[in-house]
Amino acid sequence: MRNVKRTLPLLIPCLAPHPHPHPNPHPRPPAKKAADGSVIPNGYCDFCLGGSKKTGCPEDLISCADCGRSGHPSCLQFTLNMTAAVRTYRWQCIECKSCSLCGTSENDDQLLFCDDCDRGYHMYCLSPPMAEPPEGSWSCHLCLRQLKEKASAYITLT
Repeated sequence: MRNVKRTLPLLIPCLAPHPHPHPNPHPRPPAKKAADGSVIPNGYCDFCLGGSKKTGCPEDLISCADCGRSGHPSCLQFTLNMTAAVRTYRWQCIECKSCSLCGTSENDDQLLFCDDCDRGYHMYCLSPPMAEPPEGSWSCHLCLRQLKEKASAYITLT
């Protein structure tokens, strides 16, 4: 199980619970937007500051749909499966992460991150709600459903 307070490499500062008692000494500039209003992603990794070929092999950057911050999957510590999953929806970085059920980013200390797709969920928005974070890894209902579908298809083929 991963939550918002997890440690990330280098440049992302830890967020304190809201309301923040001190203003951010390094406020982020507003995201650059295209003519259609969509966020223009950074062309570099916000963690290692490298481009899409940091290791000599192309590694496509994953970009936040809300602010445009980008990161290499390896810098974000994403598995291959998680990298594939985050490319299927409007992914949000740790600073923009909101609950996939209620849509708010309030009570970020109650947000769980799915270990398969990186979506965020408040423990109290889940059905049934969770009082405590689970130990070990945790998968959301969407990923569990997808796993069941793949398992059923595999069983049908054999």
